[in-house]
Amino acid sequence: MQIKENNQNPTELFKKSIIIEVIGAGFNKAPDTSFFILRFLRILKIHRDQSYRDALSFAEYQHLAEESRYLAHYKGRQLEEHWLKRLGINLFDRHYRSSDTDSQGST
Repeated sequence: MQIKENNQNPTELFKKSIIIEVIGAGFNKAPDTSFFILRFLRILKIHRDQSYRDALSFAEYQHLAEESRYLAHYKGRQLEEHWLKRLGINLFDRHYRSSDTDSQGST
């Protein structure tokens, strides 16, 4: 590690790059930022045999976050529709039946 004179910050922290594999509970974007962060970050593995070139870039990380959030929403809707169907509830019919009841009750 090289340290400049007068106790300044080091110019080099690691001689060899490492990659840290992480997992989290989803992605958030703070109101005052334009980027996503991983919620409840946990380290799965430290890869000492890979270069920083093997890791995701910041742009790739942001794309992964956007894709993950979209898929979570999409899969959530599919799951909801699946269970409504299994329960014999037709959301489309229920909407129109309640509209008919509302219009009948108001006349």
